[in-house]
Amino acid sequence: MKRYFFLVGVAILLTSMGAVYFQFRSPVLNDVSNMPKFTEKLTNVSDYLYHIKFDESYYPCKLEEDGSLLPHPLYGYYVIKDYIGQYEKTGEDSYLAAAIIVADSSINKMRKRKNALCFYYPKGFMNYSAFYKEMYSGLTQMSYAEIFYKLYSITLNEKYLNASNQCFNSLTIPIDEGGVFWNVEGNSFISEYPFEVPDLVLNGELCIAISLRNYGEMNLKRKDECEYLFNCQIDTIKNYIELFDIPSIHTSRYMLSGPMCFQINTTVSDIKFGDCIVSIPNIGERKILRKKSSETTRYDSYIFDDELIANGLKLNIMVSRISYPKENTISLQYFSNETGSISFYAYVPELSPKWVDGINPQYTLIGKYDVEKGEGEIIIPIRWINEYVFGNPCVFNYIGAGGLYYNSYHYAHIDYFKKIYEYTGDEIFKEYADKWEEYINHWYEDKIWNSNEISFEKYH
Repeated sequence: MKRYFFLVGVAILLTSMGAVYFQFRSPVLNDVSNMPKFTEKLTNVSDYLYHIKFDESYYPCKLEEDGSLLPHPLYGYYVIKDYIGQYEKTGEDSYLAAAIIVADSSINKMRKRKNALCFYYPKGFMNYSAFYKEMYSGLTQMSYAEIFYKLYSITLNEKYLNASNQCFNSLTIPIDEGGVFWNVEGNSFISEYPFEVPDLVLNGELCIAISLRNYGEMNLKRKDECEYLFNCQIDTIKNYIELFDIPSIHTSRYMLSGPMCFQINTTVSDIKFGDCIVSIPNIGERKILRKKSSETTRYDSYIFDDELIANGLKLNIMVSRISYPKENTISLQYFSNETGSISFYAYVPELSPKWVDGINPQYTLIGKYDVEKGEGEIIIPIRWINEYVFGNPCVFNYIGAGGLYYNSYHYAHIDYFKKIYEYTGDEIFKEYADKWEEYINHWYEDKIWNSNEISFEKYH
């Protein structure tokens, strides 16, 4: 028995030493240009979309048009996963060594937060409007928790076990403490993007759920936590699943919340506006402040401070379908020296087959209200204008290598629902997977989707 434990200890020691040995004997440390090649799949995606190039710290960055390198938080995960896959397939040490190098570089770019390790997206990242503030993503964190544990299982180096656990810890930091964990109407879930309003990005939430299931099977010490969080994620998706269905245009919805632009015009020549409060039923309310649009993005809520309107206001508001059928409302206080009226307009776009946010937006009158002399308050319900606003539909906005546009997220939703059905046996996921798969057959009949640049095929 003593001999057995001795041999196990030696094996562990040699495995850990081996990981270090791989790093020092591998030529990849001499020059980033000597890093092993990616698989054909990642190479192709990199060539036309990711544009991956390693920086001096061996982190895979996005090569910008101006030649600069942008550290994309997810690229480290993509590359580590790719190299580990090649190592497992070929047994070539150089792939494992490269995975270790990229993992170390990824960890070095993360920041400690309480007992967590977070890879933050900076404000304004890649000009994506979603990043209106510095934030980390539940999906990115879950991805690293998985891949670091995978690396630990190969090397037995506890550095990657610790990193895995710390990335996992970030998932339960509450949203109001700068984390990604929401509790809405009794529904708890990990958010892909921690917006100021609760949102479910369906693809991201499903990915997180599946990763939680996988992680619990890998990291048995955290299996109970994973099972609890998986059930939270799935129960929440079930409770809102109908809101993701858009039968009128035969597609699913990408997310339940999103920005809308509004304008308030008055007939009163002398009026001052006070507090502006946006309320989402059963969720809460928030005060809307004046901001310069150049200093934030449309995924923030604000009153335009740099586009002043005579006797009026222009607003950008994060609205949410999560309260459906109850309407989001705007409460606006004012002081007027005379009676008159207020007209409330929404900037409503047309549905576009290729652009998530639609095209040709026009101001549409959705309400007119009396203004009394003196102090007053107007409660403005934000009407459910159509099925395309309050959360984007899945359209053909993914550009493939051949220049064609694909509806990748609708297909992803179907695949993930099938996977969740396998895990849970819950018929509602099979029902929607079948229903949304049938929608694809209707695309050929729907005029909105018919274009020479669009492919109805599943993108691989």
